[in-house]
Amino acid sequence: MKREQKKQQILAHAAEHFSRFSFQKTTMQDIAGQMGMTKGNLYVYFESKDAIYRQVVEQELIKWRTYAAAQAMDIADPVQKLYTLCEAAFSYIHDCALLRGLARFDPGIFSISRRDDRFKQINKGAAGLLRDTLEEGMRAGVFIEMDLEIVTRYLFSTYMMLLIQGYAYQFEDVDGTYREFLKIVVRGIIKKGGIRYD
Repeated sequence: MKREQKKQQILAHAAEHFSRFSFQKTTMQDIAGQMGMTKGNLYVYFESKDAIYRQVVEQELIKWRTYAAAQAMDIADPVQKLYTLCEAAFSYIHDCALLRGLARFDPGIFSISRRDDRFKQINKGAAGLLRDTLEEGMRAGVFIEMDLEIVTRYLFSTYMMLLIQGYAYQFEDVDGTYREFLKIVVRGIIKKGGIRYD
């Protein structure tokens, strides 16, 4: 088996363990045991448990972002594109037990603070999808004029807060809260006289 394939297998087994038992309670021995290898062999592929965890979370966040982007990619209408992007991002996490499990034990993967964001580059890319969609809507004359950087930062951090409350702290009505948030946002940025989507 090639080195990269083995690394991906290790990451897959580690992801399941981190998601079910947490980073703190998962040991290198746990991961090695699932792989049928020695703990020492793991160090051939990864320098530490931290390195494995970081790659696991990065991969999951990239899958999330990629899925949401793919769902909205071919939609021309900015309002529908914004809805689709948000719905896809939300439904992916809702349906992905692995990512929800990681967030339950480590809410910091959905950081609302850029300064403290351990996955800044990945989250910056996700926020960029939102920013681009808002900009498309402004250019099309469908969305009000706004400071794209401030609005993107505000909406993205609010969205992350909803994810933290919903999946890390297991807030009871995350679906309802998310849907109300989305309605308020979209109604607030559509120009008067524009089409409303509910």
